[in-house]
Amino acid sequence: MTKPSTEIISGIDFLPLAQTASHELLKICNYLEDRRDGFTQKFYMHLIKESQELEDFLDDHGARTNKSWVYFGELVASARNFGRISYTLIHVLRRYNFYYLENSGVYGFLESAGKTMGFLNQSIIALFEEMRKECKKLGLNLPAEKISDEDFQEINPTKVLPHNIGDEEGVDERKNAVKITTEYLNTAKRFITLECTNRSTPQELEDIIPCKVSEDKLREFQYSIHNLQSVYDTYIKNTSLESENSALKRLRGYIALSLHLLEIACWLSHFYERHESEIRHEKTKKKIEKIINKELLLESTLNFSLYYAHAYLQEGTAQAHRILEAYTEIDTLELKVPEGLGFHLRPSTLVAKVVNYYGSTVVMIVKDKRFNACSPIEMMWAGGMLKREKIDTVMFEGDKRVLQDLRILSGVNYGEDIMGRSIDLPKELSYLNKA
Repeated sequence: MTKPSTEIISGIDFLPLAQTASHELLKICNYLEDRRDGFTQKFYMHLIKESQELEDFLDDHGARTNKSWVYFGELVASARNFGRISYTLIHVLRRYNFYYLENSGVYGFLESAGKTMGFLNQSIIALFEEMRKECKKLGLNLPAEKISDEDFQEINPTKVLPHNIGDEEGVDERKNAVKITTEYLNTAKRFITLECTNRSTPQELEDIIPCKVSEDKLREFQYSIHNLQSVYDTYIKNTSLESENSALKRLRGYIALSLHLLEIACWLSHFYERHESEIRHEKTKKKIEKIINKELLLESTLNFSLYYAHAYLQEGTAQAHRILEAYTEIDTLELKVPEGLGFHLRPSTLVAKVVNYYGSTVVMIVKDKRFNACSPIEMMWAGGMLKREKIDTVMFEGDKRVLQDLRILSGVNYGEDIMGRSIDLPKELSYLNKA
């Protein structure tokens, strides 16, 4: 493997190299000089490609640690960042009607998306205007050539090929549908912890990132939802099961839309956190702050991207429950009552956590009475009856997967010894420690 060069290059010798490397990206400066909107997805793709290539070149030559070039490098990186965000959002807008949402257009999403798109476009234009000024300071010449709208024309399809792919043999789509649905419901529940249910005021926005909502946290959710989409596309997409049940295709739409909105939020929070924590180059930070409207940046991150990601994730839970109702295997299972203290708080809570993890309905039957096993309070009510009448076994009815885990839980006396002291749970129930 060739070792990287440590030879120092002078600013004079570096300039012609930078001139050549920046040639294609700087053409965009000319293109944007008289533009304010109307950009296509193909344009953003071009912007991403050229800015990424130039950013790599600058990084390879140490521009990020050079006083003369650090600001230019930051402008290029910022242009790439906003290009990626814009590409994702315009993709969402183009595909919106193909997500098969049950209540398409609710929450004022399209109007908010249009405003966010305007902010992103104005930010890109402002970054390239500043890049033009910085080029003069550095001695970089803008290309004489110009790119035009014809370079970024797109074809909007009005017809599609026939759907004629058959099912894969040997795959149990129903079990996979239930598994995906369960993970979706749990992700939607965890997303509530980000507290993005309501829009925040401008004063509140600055206190949220990164104290309550950070890029790291958002990346975790992005990974979870991306995994859902991948599993769906591998096992459910284009199967007869999907064509038979409209809730599946709608759920895929909610997954995809939420994923893209999270991608946008991640890149926006990355940009914000990067420049808020920039210490080594305080001048660069202040210059960038003058170009990108901080209030609109936070507004787009929290009151648009995360707000709507949360709203659509929660709306999708209705589809998820319909899928569970359609494909859940129902069974009954007789289990022992916890030895010692019976169904008091800890055992009742653990049973409820198991049921809620799967998002399905399970009841505990005591004689002729039925108690909702997802409610610790109802379980404790039942526990009082069991103790009074000295009943030592109960019947559970519902989702077969839940009953299998309750059998494991019962095997360790519902997580406690006969004195009521907590004991370790089996690895099969490790998800209870995260719930």
